[in-house]
Amino acid sequence: MAPALHLPPPTQGSSSDELKVVRTATVDGQTFASGGVIYPPPDLRPVIDKTAEFVARNGVAFEAKIKEQERLNPKFAFLNSGDAYHAYFRLQIHAAKEKRAQPAAPPDERPAAPTASAAVQAALRADRSQAAPATEPERPPAHEFSLEFPSTAAIDLEVLKLTALFTARQGAAFASRLLAKEAHSHQFEFLRPHHPLFSYFHLLVEQYHQVMQPSRVRLAHVRQCASRARGPGTGGGRMHLLPEVRKRAAWTQWDQERRQQEHHEEERRRALFDEIDWQDFCVVGVVEVTSSDARADLPPPRSLHELQTMLQTHQRMEAVRAAEAAKPRPAERPAPAPAPEREPAAAPPAEAEAPAAPAAPAASTVRPTPQGPIKIRHDYQRTARPASSAAAAAAAAQTTVCPVCGDTVPVSEMSEHVRIELLNPKFREERAKLEQRRQEQASLAAGADPSHYLKQFAGARTDLFGARADEEAQARREADERRLAREKEKGVWDGHANSTKKAQDARARGSTVDERLAAIRARAAAPATPLGPQAVPTKRAAEDSTEPSKRREAPREAQYAEAEWLALYPHPITLHVHVPDAPHVAPVCDGRVLTFSGLPLSTTMGQVRDRVLSEALGRSVGASKLKMWVHGKPATLRQSLAHWNLADGAHVEMSIAK
Repeated sequence: MAPALHLPPPTQGSSSDELKVVRTATVDGQTFASGGVIYPPPDLRPVIDKTAEFVARNGVAFEAKIKEQERLNPKFAFLNSGDAYHAYFRLQIHAAKEKRAQPAAPPDERPAAPTASAAVQAALRADRSQAAPATEPERPPAHEFSLEFPSTAAIDLEVLKLTALFTARQGAAFASRLLAKEAHSHQFEFLRPHHPLFSYFHLLVEQYHQVMQPSRVRLAHVRQCASRARGPGTGGGRMHLLPEVRKRAAWTQWDQERRQQEHHEEERRRALFDEIDWQDFCVVGVVEVTSSDARADLPPPRSLHELQTMLQTHQRMEAVRAAEAAKPRPAERPAPAPAPEREPAAAPPAEAEAPAAPAAPAASTVRPTPQGPIKIRHDYQRTARPASSAAAAAAAAQTTVCPVCGDTVPVSEMSEHVRIELLNPKFREERAKLEQRRQEQASLAAGADPSHYLKQFAGARTDLFGARADEEAQARREADERRLAREKEKGVWDGHANSTKKAQDARARGSTVDERLAAIRARAAAPATPLGPQAVPTKRAAEDSTEPSKRREAPREAQYAEAEWLALYPHPITLHVHVPDAPHVAPVCDGRVLTFSGLPLSTTMGQVRDRVLSEALGRSVGASKLKMWVHGKPATLRQSLAHWNLADGAHVEMSIAK
């Protein structure tokens, strides 16, 4: 075993064995071994030195007093015997006492003994004066490729990364198409902006994009850090990265110290807050809250903007009132005062345009002169002179009528007045009743008109509401219509080439058939015999009897649009459908006329055909063979009755395709 080394004690560089006191202010921030004494850091060293001087000057009682006052201050923790810097504090006290053993100054020049608080303040001032000001270092750029992994499953994270890679490669349109395609998949919910992983996905897309399409600055930085550019033996990219690492480390250390100082300051404020005696108070007033206050219908609280607006409005109103009060008012004339002769000519235009009043008895008026007598008009009536047009317009513009209650309210207070009126429960009840009444009227107007249906029923049942002559005339009209319809069907081309000429000739004669059919319908639309007891016809009865005829005599050349026709005739109509006259095809095809009542104008030709098949033909004829004709023109199944401008009592022909 090697013998122990016996080294001489440290001499601090001197040739003698006597230790000398070294001023700690001249010692830099390095820490070195000094016989068990730990030197404090530079920011705490001035506080310890100054406190040691005061303790050496005033004694141990002064030290105990400082220790009691600053027991919560961490900067004075060196006063405790268990602190690491207590040995250094004792060393400085010993050095200060030895310094005082030297020849002292004259008595008049000795400073007065300071108090404990003054010693603490002096130590803190020395700390602030000697401590180096901490300047904020240059902030390093943030890490562009550093992200915290979200708390999600591994497979979901892989799906997110792969989606971000393809989105960065193909663009944002790929993410939109993928979201539309996988709308019902829970694994692609991160594509929605409201999802918590959407921001993480967006950052991944940006990082992938920067890697696949780097900028020129990034490429230059990579080339500069490459080891090949610096050559072998030069340290590679480390020599370029080390300055950046030092800057980042310095800023990180400064940021941590700043946060620690803020934390200590917050703790100090909290300690001061805890020292407040909350029991030391006095009662200024008592506010009682009753049950009626809880049920009171109070307006909502006003915002600062509303209060400012109301204050400005009030100030403007006060200014207007002050201006009106400051205007000189014309002195009132006494009643017996004579009327000036030029007064009628100087009247404003408003009085000149007003209707002339009844002429009063003429009374002679003489201009008063000092020599002549004064005549008094006993029939004179004084009228208030209107204000100027500008003042009247301003006064009228300042008020308006409330649409809720009908009162005259200033324009500036209209919004508040309407808001208060709307809070009135009586107004809410009246508005609900008005809305209910309006709905009832709308439902009654949308329903069928009973008189319209009674007229249709009376026209179809001449056996009940008509004479014998009316029944015979109705039968003759129906027979003529069936005959003309059969003649018209002969002009329909059957599709063969041999019958083309024949169909063209029949089409040419079709105009004559249409004219005759229109004449028959016009005769049928003539006013019928009044229903019920024969009474003196009134003007209303004449209008009711002629209205259906006008509706049926709609000119064929004036074609209306479907929507316009529905607006003109919203009520259901009665439609006469001529069954095909083809007994050889089916016995039910006998050419009779079917009457369908209550058909809305939105009914399609296909619905009419299906009703004829189900009610009259009994499905004995194929639906595809039935053709619909309106005014001699073929109608498609999707066209409605309003498309052909069909009115009440219109006729539709049906034929069978060969």
